[in-house]
Amino acid sequence: MKIKNEKKVLQAFCQNDDELYPVLNSPFFCEPTGEVRAGDGHIMLMVDPKLLRCKYTTTDFGAKLTIPRQNSNTIVKLDDIEEVFNQFELIPEMVDEEGDECECPACEGEGTVQWEFTDDGKTYYMDEDCPVCDGTGEAVEHHKVPTGRMLPPYDAMFVIDGVRFSACYMMKAVDGLRLLGCKELRHTVALTDQANLFAVQDGIRMLVMPCIGEGNMKEVKTTVQQTEL
Repeated sequence: MKIKNEKKVLQAFCQNDDELYPVLNSPFFCEPTGEVRAGDGHIMLMVDPKLLRCKYTTTDFGAKLTIPRQNSNTIVKLDDIEEVFNQFELIPEMVDEEGDECECPACEGEGTVQWEFTDDGKTYYMDEDCPVCDGTGEAVEHHKVPTGRMLPPYDAMFVIDGVRFSACYMMKAVDGLRLLGCKELRHTVALTDQANLFAVQDGIRMLVMPCIGEGNMKEVKTTVQQTEL
């Protein structure tokens, strides 16, 4: 069955406004592996094109990424991940929003600033256009406004089958998986130093990078899958 809201699902896994790997700003078709991929460098959804209606830009990005052999077979429910997430002391996500024009705070509306240079006991002064407002004397007010989304502390980690994952990135994945209608994952590759593989459903897999170091860790329960999918 085709994914009905495929664009929204795939875009939920992509990065935003990162110039390091522009290819990750949108889904793409990885020709060597024959999959459509969407990721941000920490999480990646990999989908069989047969489940999709749209065509995507072809690239070989990530083609050399090797997936280790299966060493785990446990089920983790998204509800359990969210239950643990809510145990953290959550903080509201804030974004920067532009407001009205105002007097430039750097030059106090003058449009110029003065710099000084000292050499051999003598001090020299020169007026230049303000670098903040480019000499206009005006600026735009900026306000921090809540998005309505709650985030965990930066060092919050989920522990799944003994592997640590960033709570922030894992919850981003959960949000995308909810759009897909997913309720649980099968953890098939559990490694502390390499990408972990989760089976989502037939034709859909997800890679998640683990965390290293210490942090605010909370364990998510899993159950052993008795039969292979």
